[in-house]
Amino acid sequence: MAGLLQPDSGVILYRDKPIHSVEQLRRRVTMVFQRPVMFNTSVYGNVAYGLRVRGLPRREIDDKVRDVLRLVGLEGFEDRKAKELSGGEQQKVALARALAIQPEILLLDEPTSNLDSPSAASIEQILSQIKHRTSIVLTTHNIFQARRLAERIIFMSSGVIVEDSPAEEFFRQPKSIEAAKFISGETFF
Repeated sequence: MAGLLQPDSGVILYRDKPIHSVEQLRRRVTMVFQRPVMFNTSVYGNVAYGLRVRGLPRREIDDKVRDVLRLVGLEGFEDRKAKELSGGEQQKVALARALAIQPEILLLDEPTSNLDSPSAASIEQILSQIKHRTSIVLTTHNIFQARRLAERIIFMSSGVIVEDSPAEEFFRQPKSIEAAKFISGETFF
C-alpha cells in the first residue's frame, strides 16, 4: 500500500481507478514506521523535508511546519536535534512529517509499540483528532488500541484476511474463531 514494492502482477485500484505506477500511489500515500527514522537535522528540517521536495515556497513550508508541530504538541522544538529526542517525541516528529504533506492516506505500522504509555496515549489522541480528515490505515497487535481508534477492522491471520467488518460489529460479534480468540486474549497458533 505504501508503494515500497513493485507488484509482480495484478492491478492496483485507488478509489476504483487503476494506478499505473507505484509513483502515482506514493504521491497520495505516506507511511509512519514502527521505529521512526530521523534525518540528521533539526525537528524543523525533518518535518519540512517532504514540503521542500515538493518545491513549496519557504513561507508556506514555515506555516505548515508550525501548524503540524502544534498539532502533535511539539511547538518550540523546531531547533532541537531530532535524533536526540525521546522515542515518543521522535514518533511525533515522524507523524508531523507525514501530516505536513497532507496525504490522502496515512499508513501507520505499529506506531505506538515501542513507546511508553503516556507517549502512546498522546499519539492515539493525535490520531483521534485527525481521523476525520485523513484516511488512516493502522496495523496493530494491540486489540485495545484497535477498539479505541478503528472504525473498520480487517483482521488477518497468517497473511490472509479472515474478517472485514465495522469495528463495533467486529468486537460485538466476531465472525471467525480466530478473531474471537484474539479479542478474548486467548493465544493460538
